[in-house]
Amino acid sequence: MRELPDMANHHIISAKVLANESKSEEDSVTKPLSCVMLSACALEAFINQVAFFLNEVQAFPESSLHTIPSELSEDVLEFQRHTELTLKWDIIGKALCGKLWPPPNALWSDFRNLIHIRNELVHFKIGDYEKVVPPPKRAHEIFQRIPTSVETRSIPHAWPARILTPSFAEWCVRVAESMIDYLRQSYNQTRLIRNG
Repeated sequence: MRELPDMANHHIISAKVLANESKSEEDSVTKPLSCVMLSACALEAFINQVAFFLNEVQAFPESSLHTIPSELSEDVLEFQRHTELTLKWDIIGKALCGKLWPPPNALWSDFRNLIHIRNELVHFKIGDYEKVVPPPKRAHEIFQRIPTSVETRSIPHAWPARILTPSFAEWCVRVAESMIDYLRQSYNQTRLIRNG
């Protein structure tokens, strides 16, 4: 017996649980931080799984029903491990969803911003101290990457402590789920059009 674990669902379910729990710990940054990481992990696990299945289908007659991107037709592990996440989504989205790709501008922008924020939190490269008192006249550029509906903290701390809120956690989960749902639905519609 063999199994391919569904890590994308494990990540997104974990992120949902933590986003919900974060509502009772409004001053904590740990659960919202976990949510942004898990949401990005869900997006990567999902698109890597799709890449795996596209690679696998090449061995079957059904391969004629799919457009296999040249970037993964030879070495799927190279594609999974060394292709930037938003590029993976774009390559596979174009192949599977045709004219329905890319997603609507708002969703595509939210997705790219989520990945950018995750990258900033992971790699957190700094060149100087961030001025926190008195508050700077211009907000950190990261605030331009989150919608105004996300509630932030007005506290004398650097930007991570200000954005890692329950509202931000919910936004991260919503973006990840919406991207996964959009790819699934667009792929289904594209298949119906091609086979209809």
